[in-house]
Amino acid sequence: MSQNSHGLARARDIYKNREQRAKELKQSGKKIMGYLCIYPPLEMMTALGLVPYRVFGDMREAITEADRGLPVSFCPFVRSCLDLGMKHEYDFLDGVVATHVCDAMEKTAHV
Repeated sequence: MSQNSHGLARARDIYKNREQRAKELKQSGKKIMGYLCIYPPLEMMTALGLVPYRVFGDMREAITEADRGLPVSFCPFVRSCLDLGMKHEYDFLDGVVATHVCDAMEKTAHV
């Protein structure tokens, strides 16, 4: 196996276990910054010493907690991300960058 194959295998492993990797980096003293869309400037976050972590939500997880703050008819992606946050699934994050991508995302930032 070539060195490139090992590198790709390592990258694939980190991606598949990205939450675990983020937790390892946090334990080593890094600040983990969540973001919900492709628009936040990742280069600026990394230049500031932050580790960007893309928040995807989980459509397989029943949304229960977010219903306390958002209408059921609201964007399911945004509701899922907020729901998992309220269930402490993202407790390893030091913060979240929210950009104006859509009205749902902007309104949730105000919640």
